[in-house]
Amino acid sequence: MDVAFKLKTENPKRRANVLSKLFFAWLLPIIKKGNKQTLEVADLYEALDADKSKRLGDALEKHWDKQMLVAKEKHRQPSLMWALWKTFRFELMVYGIIWCFQNVVLVSLKPILIGQLVALFVNYSEDTVTDIYIYSAGFIGLSALIVFFNHHTVFGLQVMGMKIRVAISSLVYRKITKLNQKALGETAAGQIANLLSNDVMRFDLVVVPLHALWVMPIQVAVLLFIMWQQVGISSLAGVVSMAVVSLPAQGYLAKLQGKYRESISKKTDKRVKVMNEVVSGIQVIKMYAWEKPFEAVIKLARATEIKDITAASYLRGVYSSCMVFLDRMALFFTIICYILLGNFLTADVVFSLAQTYNILQMAMAIYWPMAISTGAEALVSVKRVQEFLVMEEKEESKIDDLGKPGVILSNVNASWTPSTNTLQEISLQIPTGTLCAVVGPVGAGKSSLLQLLLGELPAKSGKVMIGGEISYSSQEPWLFQSSVRKNILFGKPYEKTWYDKVVKVCALERDFEQFPHKDRTIVGEKGVSLSGGQRARINLARAIYRNADIYLLDDPLSAVDTHVGKHLFESCIVNHLRGKTRILVTHQIQYLKKANLIVVINDGKIEAQGTFNELMEYNLDFTKLLVAADETEDKEEDSDSDGGKLIKSGRASARNRRKSSAISTLSDFSESMYDDPQVIEEESGNAKIGTTFVQYIAFTKSICFVTFIAILLVLAQGFNVLVDLWVTFWTSQEQTRHSNNTSILLQSVGTNEVELYPLNQTSKINATHRYVYNTENNNGSLILKQISFDDLFDKIQLDGQVQEIIKTDYAIYIYSALMALAIILTIARSFLFYKACMMSSTHLHSSIFHTLLKAPMRFFDTNPSGRILNRFSKDMGAIDEVLPRVWFRQHSSFFGNGWNFS
Repeated sequence: MDVAFKLKTENPKRRANVLSKLFFAWLLPIIKKGNKQTLEVADLYEALDADKSKRLGDALEKHWDKQMLVAKEKHRQPSLMWALWKTFRFELMVYGIIWCFQNVVLVSLKPILIGQLVALFVNYSEDTVTDIYIYSAGFIGLSALIVFFNHHTVFGLQVMGMKIRVAISSLVYRKITKLNQKALGETAAGQIANLLSNDVMRFDLVVVPLHALWVMPIQVAVLLFIMWQQVGISSLAGVVSMAVVSLPAQGYLAKLQGKYRESISKKTDKRVKVMNEVVSGIQVIKMYAWEKPFEAVIKLARATEIKDITAASYLRGVYSSCMVFLDRMALFFTIICYILLGNFLTADVVFSLAQTYNILQMAMAIYWPMAISTGAEALVSVKRVQEFLVMEEKEESKIDDLGKPGVILSNVNASWTPSTNTLQEISLQIPTGTLCAVVGPVGAGKSSLLQLLLGELPAKSGKVMIGGEISYSSQEPWLFQSSVRKNILFGKPYEKTWYDKVVKVCALERDFEQFPHKDRTIVGEKGVSLSGGQRARINLARAIYRNADIYLLDDPLSAVDTHVGKHLFESCIVNHLRGKTRILVTHQIQYLKKANLIVVINDGKIEAQGTFNELMEYNLDFTKLLVAADETEDKEEDSDSDGGKLIKSGRASARNRRKSSAISTLSDFSESMYDDPQVIEEESGNAKIGTTFVQYIAFTKSICFVTFIAILLVLAQGFNVLVDLWVTFWTSQEQTRHSNNTSILLQSVGTNEVELYPLNQTSKINATHRYVYNTENNNGSLILKQISFDDLFDKIQLDGQVQEIIKTDYAIYIYSALMALAIILTIARSFLFYKACMMSSTHLHSSIFHTLLKAPMRFFDTNPSGRILNRFSKDMGAIDEVLPRVWFRQHSSFFGNGWNFS
């Protein structure tokens, strides 16, 4: 824990001028630094005020609390979605307007300009040169403007997605601190880890394409109008085909995706929960050599999870395939329909249609389905987060301010559950500076009394009055993975004089001398690298360093030996804290004589209270209390099952072994491990990206399969490019065939009729035949085109030259065949690609977990369980779902550009 760590570099966006913000120039320094070295956390800029978690969390919590009140009044479930809308609606609407203007107005102008520009090139003359320059400049300027708007819009939406994620994470964290004991028992650490890693990540993905849900229909209507002006009713063929594939089909796929997302989340929760139990109990697992059975359990949980992930990946493969061929398929249907209606292709029409369908593909086949797909997944995440946020909270304890340091309890009844009272009729007055000892058998309610004073245990009735700041030392010592010093400071500023004094009275000086780096030595998670006594004293030192008015000390002397316990009681509790209000829970009656007040609790009630002498006058036998406590503990152990005894024995053995070897273990740590007072972070910048990808591919365990997929990737993209080339070739052929008007008047012959004969034929050809045309020469005379037919080509004589033009019917057949092959290969490559990724992911997870189980205990001592779980939750989620999707797009772009350049 390092709450004192702050980014020191001011965010340059604060002082950036308008031009710097428009062109993102304020990012250049960190881009240059990242180009030279691997960026670290310290290199990052501090967050802007609008992006800080407290501000975002407060805003969302405000609207969520309103939702909770409304839901309570109307007896319905609160809506987290509505709270998010109320929190971020202004930004969402602003970017929605910009998105609409960009896609409906600016983007829709591109096919018009490109059609006009191509037409000018087809009918090129000296008179059209100026127009060509104007349209070219307009097209380039429009493209630049679209890129400019798109970058700012996408960047803004990504920032907003980040804000939503941070706000929800903040809300979840705040909820964790409010859960009651029942809710905490029902909530696994793995579930919370999954919420804060996988689930909140969905909000980053959904925000960018979200506006496509309402902008797309407007954009389609505008583009359909443009195409109608060019090809008439034929435009419906392409738009309808695209709509059928992208809307109902993709909507159904998104519905399935949402179901799989929910199922995957539950199965991931289950796997991570088991992982958490394995990591937490790794000592016992290693002691009894249970690695293989637990590995089998995790493999089984992973197998059920990967089954759903694979199915969801196949759906994603179909979706990815549609993105590749949908615009080509729509263009195919439009061209075929246009030709069959008796029209002929021209370059300006084809290029304009291609550009239009490319835009429609982005809208209908990419952004709109992406919005539905990510939206469905986000809704599942919203539901999961919402279910967590409505879990029962602990009741707010009504504690009145006493006005001065001290404690007054009057007829207090308190309970963890509604059925029975944990504390009954508690009346107690502890003045300032009093040392109050609380004694009683195990389960009597001593710790519950401290929880009542902390506000954790709600009071059902009576009055609780407390004055002053409280510091608490828990019965079970806990430490976080960092240096010993930071465990004591716990976020407080370091004051050397006060710190040294606290270390001395807590008997930690000798331990610090034996540690390799004294108080800057790193302790393992939960302090596993320390003995029980060391953990207890560090835990006590943390409470003492706080310098509060009231100290609640829950049995801090039980984990230390008699000599150290006497030092802690005399030097720390009695002398160092003299003048402070101290409430000490203890079973050690030898210290009761020095207590100003002794409170005897049994079965949740105060049986007696007073000084030691006063209680002795009542013939109260403290020894019986301790015997009762020991008997209770023995009964608890006897009541355990044999299996429980075995595990407890194992844990005790491991704990004793660790106590005896704590100092030697710490001494064995290499000096380099403690150069940085923080836990050593994982390095991600040293490995080469190419090597990492090769290792990822190798985890498929099938080189032949990978080779086959690589060939299929090339072929699929090649056929898609071949379809484009064929359309270009066919358009050129049709442009040649139909480049002139259909008049057959020959002024040079001086007649209004003409008889046409095929080459080497004497039979007359009908003058209205669709393949008979003429062209005008430079001198104004008309030159006759003569044609002949064979099985595949038409031969046309033009200006004395015979040209072969492919027949329209055959051109359609070839076009259809190429299109069908492109679709089949594209879908096949997607399925097999995702199959390979799932194979790699499965083997990678098994390998990582197998290696984890073989890791020495030192690894678990120096790595937080949260970090280990993060590898198997967030990072594994990225490998399962994000990496295949991104890599598939990269391969498609790479092979597509390669074919285009070739």
